[in-house]
Amino acid sequence: MIRNYIKTAWRNIVRNRVFSLINLLGLSVSLAFCTLVMLYLYDEHSYDKFHANGDRLYQISRIEYLVDDPKIKTGLFDFSENKDIMEYRAQPMPLAYVVKNEIPGVEKASRFLTGQLNILKDGKVHSEMAKHVDPDFLDMFSFDLLYGNKQGALDKPTDIIISAPKALEYFGRLDVVGEMIQLKTDENDLLTITGVMEVPKKSSIRMSFLRNVATCTYCERSRENWGSRFSTLFIQISPNLAPNEIETKIDLAVADELKEDKEYWRLKRKLSEQNPVFNYSLTNVEARHIKFFSNKLYRVILVGLSLLIFLIATSNYVSINLSTTARRSSEIAIRRAIGANGQQLFFQFLGESFLLILLALFFSITLIQGTLPLFNQLTGKSIDSSLLLQKEILIGVVSLSMIFCLAAGGYLSLILSRLKTHLSLKSSNGRVKLGAKFTQGITVFQFMICVFLISIAVVMNRQFEYISEKDLGFDTESVLLLDDVQGITAELKDELQKIPQVLGVSLAGGGVRGNGMYAQHVGDHRVVYSYIDDDFIKVLNLKVVEELNAEEEIGKRLIVTKNLYDLISADSTLDNNSINGMPVAQIVSDFHFASLLEPIYPTIFEVDNNLNSEWFGNAYVKISTTNVPIRDVISEIEKVWNRVAPDRFFEFEFLDQAIDDQYKTQKTQVKTINASMTMAIILACIGLFGLVSIKINNRVKEVGIRKVLGASIQSIFNLLSKEYLLTMVVANVIAIPIAYYASKNWIEVFEFRMNLSIWMFLLPLIFIVFIGFISISGLLLKAAKTNPVHSLRHE
Repeated sequence: MIRNYIKTAWRNIVRNRVFSLINLLGLSVSLAFCTLVMLYLYDEHSYDKFHANGDRLYQISRIEYLVDDPKIKTGLFDFSENKDIMEYRAQPMPLAYVVKNEIPGVEKASRFLTGQLNILKDGKVHSEMAKHVDPDFLDMFSFDLLYGNKQGALDKPTDIIISAPKALEYFGRLDVVGEMIQLKTDENDLLTITGVMEVPKKSSIRMSFLRNVATCTYCERSRENWGSRFSTLFIQISPNLAPNEIETKIDLAVADELKEDKEYWRLKRKLSEQNPVFNYSLTNVEARHIKFFSNKLYRVILVGLSLLIFLIATSNYVSINLSTTARRSSEIAIRRAIGANGQQLFFQFLGESFLLILLALFFSITLIQGTLPLFNQLTGKSIDSSLLLQKEILIGVVSLSMIFCLAAGGYLSLILSRLKTHLSLKSSNGRVKLGAKFTQGITVFQFMICVFLISIAVVMNRQFEYISEKDLGFDTESVLLLDDVQGITAELKDELQKIPQVLGVSLAGGGVRGNGMYAQHVGDHRVVYSYIDDDFIKVLNLKVVEELNAEEEIGKRLIVTKNLYDLISADSTLDNNSINGMPVAQIVSDFHFASLLEPIYPTIFEVDNNLNSEWFGNAYVKISTTNVPIRDVISEIEKVWNRVAPDRFFEFEFLDQAIDDQYKTQKTQVKTINASMTMAIILACIGLFGLVSIKINNRVKEVGIRKVLGASIQSIFNLLSKEYLLTMVVANVIAIPIAYYASKNWIEVFEFRMNLSIWMFLLPLIFIVFIGFISISGLLLKAAKTNPVHSLRHE
């Protein structure tokens, strides 16, 4: 019997090649996409699982309360943390001593902070970032040493552990224990490599060089400074100890040391006595990546789109097969007449669904193999196809397939197995009229999905176009940004200005990545403070709003942004002509170096005429490319760099590209979402063929009678198309408000956002009406042209 079911199922698949191909394509694509999303989620949750003591390793954060009654203020598409609190991962240096020595249950503790290494190799200085840790770090975390011994590997100030990729980069081999690394310092210190570390790809803790925290001079200077918050702090707690117990103990242990700090912020933020102001929280290391580095909104959107695509494919399957298998009414009637019961028919049709899903699974694996590189490129992942064999992925794919079989195949089988024998035989022409409300509902649903997805895609792309086209308040075109210019600033600027194509050079302590910029307070106002030279305004073409204290411009002076000047002018406790004893010389228009996801911060520039100032870490070079290829100009700049700093690598980037890179993650995510939406729209449009075929199949006799009574092809076409026009209108009436609400909530994530326009929602409407009529007009014309003899011969 089973063999007979399989034969029958295969014959029906082959007989209805077009619809079978549509079903197979839809199911294969939806299964492939859902599986890719599963792989993405599995990858996101697979970080930091390799640590032997992972369940006992925690990172300490400080939670600060901004109001007395914190409430979630996030929008529909804003999955950021509670905006009434602030979570700081950087902790003061003394906290490590307190948690390790004064809190029972804390077995080990290690600070983790970044310091710079200037490595001298082959006459060139390589700037690297090293992580400074406590000796406990190697015992707490399961980072294996390929060469060397963890025990005592960081005991001496001259000890250093190097990662495997860096060992290959600097020495061309891995067995480098005992080799020396020379630093570019006053004494040209030598460090001894004591270990070669392997850092797994699935580690959220990344490092290339490891040194003892005792070698960090500013760390030791801050040993007793509770205001120096620049170190991540990890702890290992005793087994079976709840993290909230440690949190309470930390709060009590630091209460006296931070009493004044707590009272200061209580007054500053006007918090009640019952408000804790701040307390400490523990995050398990295995949850670290998801909490701090993964984008929750992106994950939710991908999951939502995958479920939507699967739902579209399922509804397509049901609607198309209701149309095609209705022609098998005679087969159903004969099977019933010779003794087949409803249960046997049910399992026959369910078996056909199961066979189709097996074929779809096979093709989906092929699709996954082919599209995985593109998916990795869009999501920034490096997922390997071997993950398909992971137990969780296999269970997910099998479960999804079973859901399809039971939901789509089961529903379809239930309907067809209940067809009455006498009605099936009576309708020997192969047409069984199916529920109009059911098919109309699916049609509206398909149109709604298309309108909704296209509207969201239009809004997303227009928002990023708005950001890319927004005036930032300064010139970014043809400006090169040079980093790591400390110590060579005066000579570099002088030599660069001699190049004919260089229009200007400015030195600054700060840039698009915030190098050299730091936060200060002017009264109650938080501001960004940076150092610049006299040419900064000219090179970046900042717009000067007003000149002040012109007679003071010779010496040190301040330049402030308009938003800061307005703040201090409105504050009666502040002098708007000087800040911290220095005159305010100029007011410039607000500008934005940071991402437009963030607000424009009030900014102070201190003009420093000392071109050798230690604060200057960046050089902005304005160039002209008129009649000269840009590569030739860059080549001349590189020659100057090699003369001035022969021991440093020449690296540059264009300022406009550096600023655009701040949105790289968001743009990549939008590309992924757009591709997913396009896939969903195509599947939905394909599904319309099946839905239209059902309605036309139900109205063939009506069309025949109308033609016999003298109706023209044009009038019949108009009659049939009116129904679809009404369906589209209903779908748009429902979908556009939903799309508007979703779009409005999404763009609120951006500090700078466009205004939503009606055309963004009318355009999808017009597009769907056009595509819809293109999709169904052929079927409508075919029905209108059908010879009534063929449609009425059995009546």
